[in-house]
Parts: sequence; structure tokens; C-alpha cells
Amino acid sequence: MPNEFKGTGNLGKTPELKYIETKDGQRAVANFSIRFNRDKRQENGEYVDNGGFWLDTAVFGPQAERVAKVLSKGARVYAEGSLKQQTWEKDGEQFSKLVLEASYVAPDLLGIESISYHSKESKAQPSSSQTTSSQTQTESNADFDYENEADF
Repeated sequence: MPNEFKGTGNLGKTPELKYIETKDGQRAVANFSIRFNRDKRQENGEYVDNGGFWLDTAVFGPQAERVAKVLSKGARVYAEGSLKQQTWEKDGEQFSKLVLEASYVAPDLLGIESISYHSKESKAQPSSSQTTSSQTQTESNADFDYENEADF
């Protein structure tokens, strides 16, 4: 049975981007924490905090660079990946914690008020007479900004 985790929560801190040495060269890693809530719906339809938990989270590769660029503290995100147990020793005492090694992290649309897209300039622009709006939309890479609804 695979060790899969999926959940929605808020970032407890802005992702910290680092580059680690691997046998294949440098690899990006973004580290951050996510608070996963366990809200319970009451009879009147309102939700109350029913506890929750924090997970230190790591995401790797190109996704790590995008996460570090786009997300900040308080952002509402959907994350999925594998839970790994980290253990270490300090001053003769053993410690351990669960860490989410995320394979996917994305802003949760319920926590976003607006998204604005900014197209990136490509190195070889076709002449304006040859470019249609559908070509521009499919050929350009889009970057986006968002406003976060949650004050964390």
C-alpha cells in the first residue's frame, strides 16, 4: 500500500529555496510548513476548528523554483505526496518527525480573490501579422500573481 497524502492547508512560512548537490548536478528544493485544518461543520452550517496539524514540506526540481516564486506565507494550497519519517540525534537524544515530500503543490482556488496573467517575452517573436490570439495563448508561457484571501 503506497504512503500517499493529499490535503489542503495554509503555508506557515514563505517557501525557502535552496540548491543541493546531487550526483547529476544541482537540484532545487523548496522547504516550508503547511497547517492542515480539520474543520467540522456545525448544524447551523458554520465551521469550527476541530484541530489540525503541521507538516514540514519539501518539493524538488523545477516545481520547487515555481513554488518559491509564487507562494508566500498564508497562501492556501493543495498538496500531495509521500510522508517520510526523518530521524536525528541531538545531544544524545533521538528525535523524529513526519515530512511531506510533495510531488504536487498548487494554490487552492478557494483561497484566491484574483489571478492576473503576465505573458513572458519569447526570444523569437513571430511577426504580428502572423500571430493569432490562439497562437499567442498556446505558445507563450504564462506567469501569474494572485491575491491571497487568508490572513494567516
